[in-house]
Order: sequence, then structure tokens, then C-alpha cells
Amino acid sequence: MDRALAADRSPTYQREATGSSFDAFAAHARTLLATTPTMAAATIAERVGLTGSESLFRAKIAEIRLDYEVPDPVDRLVHDPGYQIQ
Repeated sequence: MDRALAADRSPTYQREATGSSFDAFAAHARTLLATTPTMAAATIAERVGLTGSESLFRAKIAEIRLDYEVPDPVDRLVHDPGYQIQ
């Protein structure tokens, strides 16, 4: 209690990051996405030999897929109201 009163800020809980089960498959998944960016997450999971959580794996694949996605050549230019200068 004396330490808490002597401190100049409130105590906080801190824990070191331990990583996730995806870290073991990340390099191989990135290799597969580099060759085929539209490959389904379920297919990637089969090819890397996933043994963990499927929902975590799909979420992590969705995050890194953005690095390998090819931009759409017919993507429309959107002008939000108030931000277009003529």
C-alpha cells in the first residue's frame, strides 16, 4: 500500500506479448499469398498444416492478404462532399 501511495501514477498491469499460434505458419502463408493472392484461407490452412484455431487463422490471413492484393484497374475515384476542389 505504501508503494501505491508513493507512486505518481496509478498502477497498471503489464504482460509481455507471447505471440500467437499463427506465427509458426506466417512465412509459409505469405509465400502462398505471394504466388496466388486470391487463394482461400481454408486452402492455405490445409497447405500449411494448420493445427490451431481456424477463426484466428482466417483473421490473420485477412490482415496480411492486403499486402498481396492486386489493385482493381477499374476502381472508381470517389469524391466525398466538401473535399473536392474545382
